[in-house]
Amino acid sequence: MIIEFIGLPGSGKSYISKKLIYSLKKNKKEIIFENKLKINKIIKIYLFLKFCLKNLGLCLVFTIIHLSNKTLDKNKKNLHFYWIVREIIAFEYCNKFGKVLIRSEGFHQRFLFYLINIGKTKISNSEMILLKLIPIPDKIVMISISKNKSIFLTKKRKKGFKYDANSLNKINHTIKILKQIKKFFLENHKFKLIYLKDLKNEKLLIKNLRSYIFNF
Repeated sequence: MIIEFIGLPGSGKSYISKKLIYSLKKNKKEIIFENKLKINKIIKIYLFLKFCLKNLGLCLVFTIIHLSNKTLDKNKKNLHFYWIVREIIAFEYCNKFGKVLIRSEGFHQRFLFYLINIGKTKISNSEMILLKLIPIPDKIVMISISKNKSIFLTKKRKKGFKYDANSLNKINHTIKILKQIKKFFLENHKFKLIYLKDLKNEKLLIKNLRSYIFNF
């Protein structure tokens, strides 16, 4: 089972996912929070190749976008690529072995980060195709906050992401991509999307997710 959280920085993804993990302490199922996997390299390679074979379209489109991406420098491109490969391995591992993976920044958030760092202000056709090919989690929790609140909350952080001049210029594009992801789920996977406004009803959300996991 895969549960992803997605939203603007400061929306509460880490906060609510940690609360969910805390509420699951007595759960007998194996819960993998974030990406704390201890598996050897051979198994990682196997899981990566298996995922690629099952998701050829996604891998092909991402490879084309990645190779044609001239905006990011080599180090940042490698870092984003590493993050996505890590998600691939975790996703495939949990699906194969029936584990529960809870991610405050899963597949959709990682691809969101990648696309906004390309530096475009509009979503290209290839990027739209990519968004539709990302593997669907069992539940995706989208937390919506205004851009002003996102900026305000990240400024108060002692650690973690904080907006700089470059990322502030990309916030409108980020919101556009989030709207496209929301639209795609509403049209194709409505019952897998949980949409929250400013973390309202967080206790009910945790209760429902706990019940969903216990019944898995």
